[in-house]
Amino acid sequence: MHLKLLPHITAPQAEGLVRDLWAIPSARETWTRITSANGGYLIGSFEISGLAMSDIKDFFNRYLGYEVQEHAYNKMTWNGLVYRMTLELNGVQYVRTLEPDFFHNRVNAYYSNIGVVDTEVGALTYRAAPIRFSDVGQDFSAWETLAGDSVYRIQVANSEGTTSWGYMGASSTFTAANDTIAVYQDIGRATPGWNDTDPALLPSVPLSYQVLEIEFEGTRYDTTWAEDVDSQGAFGIVEYILSLGGAELAAATALRDRHLTEFGYPRTRMVGGIEIIPGIQRRDVRLTVECAGFVATLFWKYRMTSRTNSVNALIRGTTNLSEFVTASTATVAANALLTTADCYPMPQRLGDLIQMLVDQGDAAGNPYQWGVYDRTLYYEAQPTTPTYFLSNGQLFDAAGTMVIPQMLRPGFLLKAREAPLAPRPLGGAIITEGDVAYVEQVEFSAPNRLRLMLSGESPIDVLSEQIQYGTYTEERVRGGQR
Repeated sequence: MHLKLLPHITAPQAEGLVRDLWAIPSARETWTRITSANGGYLIGSFEISGLAMSDIKDFFNRYLGYEVQEHAYNKMTWNGLVYRMTLELNGVQYVRTLEPDFFHNRVNAYYSNIGVVDTEVGALTYRAAPIRFSDVGQDFSAWETLAGDSVYRIQVANSEGTTSWGYMGASSTFTAANDTIAVYQDIGRATPGWNDTDPALLPSVPLSYQVLEIEFEGTRYDTTWAEDVDSQGAFGIVEYILSLGGAELAAATALRDRHLTEFGYPRTRMVGGIEIIPGIQRRDVRLTVECAGFVATLFWKYRMTSRTNSVNALIRGTTNLSEFVTASTATVAANALLTTADCYPMPQRLGDLIQMLVDQGDAAGNPYQWGVYDRTLYYEAQPTTPTYFLSNGQLFDAAGTMVIPQMLRPGFLLKAREAPLAPRPLGGAIITEGDVAYVEQVEFSAPNRLRLMLSGESPIDVLSEQIQYGTYTEERVRGGQR
């Protein structure tokens, strides 16, 4: 078995070996990774210690975003990228990460237009019979509605902290020309009055008000993208969308630009707590390297537009918007169920949208599964018959051959040979057999420990060193022994 560090993922499928991680004892002893039936190659991790401090610090500073590959029996059995590193140096923790919350080099801000066309603070008065609102010095005629539904509404902040609002009708004169506006509870102006708080019943004193254009109130706008092209060239495009409530363009743009400045490059951050003991110096160093499968890069970009199509077509189209993962008709099973990729009012991350599409199943209610393996997305129906069998703590395929731990992928039905099956109930009732379970995740830890995570249950340990004589080694396989 081997664990290899290859060039950065932005290098087009580079094959050159940067470092043999298996030659580092601490990495070889701590390597573990998880593959999921929803996501494929998911996460992995190893530690580096026992090397010179300069070597470990160089690894931390240099290899974020580089590709990691596990090889066994002359095949690649897992791959991903260096996603997050935590360096513990003399009692202090330092982190570098590609997580989008802490690193994004393409930023947009979406904000709700609150539709405000005017805001005033002046000599304000509630008037009753008929119910009206006055602002000496204001000309309300520009916002009046004389026929059809109201175009504007008025929202008043009161001294006791309450709010009164209503739809605006015709303007009139109280002190100055058109300084008074008729107010109604409904947009068609059939019922005079206020919504929320009735100033005719409460001792409200108006402090300020806003005039809002109903058609544009709450409409979502965006600032357009701001980008750091140098960072994108070094690490790939990592998008991030800020979602704001009522805001103006200038404020949304300023927040967008501040995000790009702060998070546009995966800088080193000090995290956690620091323990200081007077008179005792810390001289320890350890590096924890966390890897992510290429499925993680599907959460780096967004789908911006909605579309209705078949599930399989939407999965292919959404996947191919990404920078590092592809999908085709050969890898995405047919599923003609008509559905919508809904990206309004907010765009959706590609990975979230794909999972939503997978969760829909098909028109017959059959469940599906998906995963990214070697930068390719695969989508298929979940199996209906067992393909692996557990007997006396050993795992076998349908042909009775003992399973090689590194080769096993999740998303299969497991049948336990020694399961304690209860008698069938009377009356011919149909029950689900308790000797079959769906395997959602597979966790492999070097040298050959395997854990299967079953649907809705805790993980079970199998193939822990394949129990004595059943242990697989690459040397035995290469020698033709089974």
